[in-house]
Parts: sequence; C-alpha cells; structure tokens
Amino acid sequence: MPSNGGLLPKLRARRRSKKPITTAAETAPPSPPIYMRNTISSISNLLRFSPWSSAQSQLHLLPIRWDSFTINQVLKTHPPMEKSWLFFNWASKLPSFKHDHFTYTTMLDIFGEAGRIQSMLRVFQDMAEKGIAADAATYTSLMHWMAKAGDSDGAVRGLGGDEDQKVPPHASVSYTAYIKVLFDHGRPREAARVYRRCWRLG
Repeated sequence: MPSNGGLLPKLRARRRSKKPITTAAETAPPSPPIYMRNTISSISNLLRFSPWSSAQSQLHLLPIRWDSFTINQVLKTHPPMEKSWLFFNWASKLPSFKHDHFTYTTMLDIFGEAGRIQSMLRVFQDMAEKGIAADAATYTSLMHWMAKAGDSDGAVRGLGGDEDQKVPPHASVSYTAYIKVLFDHGRPREAARVYRRCWRLG
C-alpha cells in the first residue's frame, strides 16, 4: 500500500504555487484623475456655448462639490456677462453653498468691466445686506471702475461716507490704488484732494 508521506508535500506545494484569482476591475488601468482646471474650463465652455436653460440642467448633473473656489474660478474665466450673472444667481440657490466676499467681488468686477456701474453697485449693496464684509480688493475694484466711468466723487463717497467719518482701516490700500487710478486718468487735482482727505481722516 503506497505511503502518503510523499504525496502530502506535493499537494501542499501545488496549493502554495496557485496564482490568486484577479477580477477585471483589478486588471483594468486606473482612471485618469480629473484636474480642477479641466472642470473649470468645461463649465466655462458650457456657459459660453449653451443656452442657459440647457446649461442649467447640465450644471445640476455635474458630479462636483460646489464651493467658493469653484464658483469664483468659473466667474474669473469671464463667460458672457449675462451668463455670469445667471450662474451667480443659480449658485446662490444651491443648498450647500453661500457666496462670500471672493465671489461677490468677482461678480462686481465683471459688471464694472462691462461699464454696468449701477448693476455693480447693486451687487455691492446686496453683499452688505447679507452681512458679507468687503475687503481691500472689493473697495479697490469699486473705486477703479467708478473712476473709469468718471464718477470719482461717487467712489470717494462710497468709501469714506460723510466728511466727519473716519476712513475704514481696510480702505487705506484702496485709497492708494484709487489715487493711482486718478493720476493714470490725467486727474492730478482730484488725486491730491483724495490724498488730503485720506490723510486728514485716516
């Protein structure tokens, strides 16, 4: 009768040498990462080349997290002004998103560049009503576009308020930028007046 002494080691060796079973998912190449810049570019193109009704439907289907960075970067690609405004308002209705001073300032800048000063001021007013604090970049943008539109007095009133009111601490950078804008537009007397007022109230 044959002994099992020589058979058992052979069986154990076969079991050890058996290759593990791999699934199709394990052998498939890894999916390429989705870079944020490609996502931003895709959304921008969607806003540029699709009617808003179609773009809005497709935006809801995108598997991305809508945050301030994403919204702001899309706006900074400068889609058409009307689409930018529609996108801005669409984003404000998302359940998990709230505009901040970055997105507000960018939208304000878009209107200012288009010469839509009243629309720009309404965005700024809405920002204030929602309790979102403006920073130096916001005020600098306001002053820049108002100066370009020829309303230097309005820019000063928007920053300093009444003659007896102190210049807000965050506005000092904006005043410096505004004075430069006035000089750049050949208005040295106004620049000197703004400088004296800032120095007197600061």
